[in-house]
Amino acid sequence: MDSLAERLAELQALATAAAADVIGAVLMELSDILAELSPTDHRDPDLGAIAADLALTLYNQSSDDQRADFASRLVSVQTIPHALLEVIAADHIAIAEPILRQADLGVETLAGLITSVPQAHLCAIASRHDLDVILSAAIVERVDRSVLLTIVGNRFARFSSGTWHALIERGRQIPGLYTSMIQRPDIPIAAIQAIDRRASPTLHSYIAVRFRERLTAHGRKQAAIAEIHDLAARQQLRPSIFMRALHRKDLNLLAAALAHFSDMPFTLMRAAVRQADAVPLARLCAAIGVGQESFETILFINRRLQNLPQNLTVDERDSIEDIFVGRRVSRSVGDFKAA
Repeated sequence: MDSLAERLAELQALATAAAADVIGAVLMELSDILAELSPTDHRDPDLGAIAADLALTLYNQSSDDQRADFASRLVSVQTIPHALLEVIAADHIAIAEPILRQADLGVETLAGLITSVPQAHLCAIASRHDLDVILSAAIVERVDRSVLLTIVGNRFARFSSGTWHALIERGRQIPGLYTSMIQRPDIPIAAIQAIDRRASPTLHSYIAVRFRERLTAHGRKQAAIAEIHDLAARQQLRPSIFMRALHRKDLNLLAAALAHFSDMPFTLMRAAVRQADAVPLARLCAAIGVGQESFETILFINRRLQNLPQNLTVDERDSIEDIFVGRRVSRSVGDFKAA
């Protein structure tokens, strides 16, 4: 503590003269002290406040180059004093940009800046690598073309379904936004379809080529779900649908049937079918009333369709046997109680 306190006292004495050639050197030293004190220092909380106040005073007296050097040094400081941060964030974009792009600012601080900083500063924030769905949504609400193009081009920004919807609506008035959106690897199929409905002929043709496989796969999934819903509505849905799906080599239909009978999400059942893990699939089949023999047929054909190995380990066979024996015992006890 003594060494830091002594360093601060020396810097305060130097700052009193406030010579132009001294200010830059003092600010560099203060940036080192702030880095040493962050996060919250347990030695003397007053030291951080003294260093921040002195830095703020000198910052307002410094040249553009000195402020830029100081701001770039603060990027590595884990906890920038809030009063100092507000002043730097409001400075020229050339000075504020490193802080806005890279500094560890925290969600609350960033949320406050998003609502107050000008366009160029917001573009810097929109390019950060730590934008979660909440911060991204707040940025998209600002509805500025350059900002929206920046955040859509930022592959690290995370979008909620609501943000995707907002971007689709903004794209009606912002040229180039749809083109940038469809370049993102995380664009959901619903957003692709919504953009396609609003796209120019050229963009529509591009989407048809770029997303042919995804759109085709999605169409097959939707058709399978619709078929199951239609059979259920007409009270014609039977467990035999599982074998029908496999004979048609339609894993989407198998997943949709499992989802219906188990009252589970289609995506979860689709993953279970794709993975074809014997024991989890056995538990699922047993839970919805599929017998062991039918389960084994489903597993065999499912794996064959996906060119997966058919052999089971001893542990898998024992677990499957326990699952279906337990189900048979449970049903026998239930029948006995009912009698």
